[in-house]
Amino acid sequence: MQEKLFNLFLFVTDDVIREIGAVRHKHSGTDAEKLAFLQSQVATDFPIAKRYSVPNRYVLVQPKGIRKRGALRYQSYVQLAAIGKQIEFFEEIFEELEAPHNPLMCITPIVDGQLRVDGIDKLS
Repeated sequence: MQEKLFNLFLFVTDDVIREIGAVRHKHSGTDAEKLAFLQSQVATDFPIAKRYSVPNRYVLVQPKGIRKRGALRYQSYVQLAAIGKQIEFFEEIFEELEAPHNPLMCITPIVDGQLRVDGIDKLS
């Protein structure tokens, strides 16, 4: 049975996430096979990913206390991921793309235009 899968991207410039992106796929197989499929598509997906603004609930605090809505330091995202909150970063995208509850996904940072793999993990 085919399942909706998502390649998600963090577009990072100067250590700040300024946009996020998504490509939806349908694929069947075991979870391991589906994740392998997503990983095999990352290089072709990131240039064609639909881009979205970072949700306004995320605020970047710049020097002199200037606050910018809709941006987040990459390190702050890493901290969210460390406590299992990374899926919340993509809530609006999942809603728009009609994702199932607890979707299978691959999240890849694109840092200054280059793919970066920090690690491979699976949400359960």
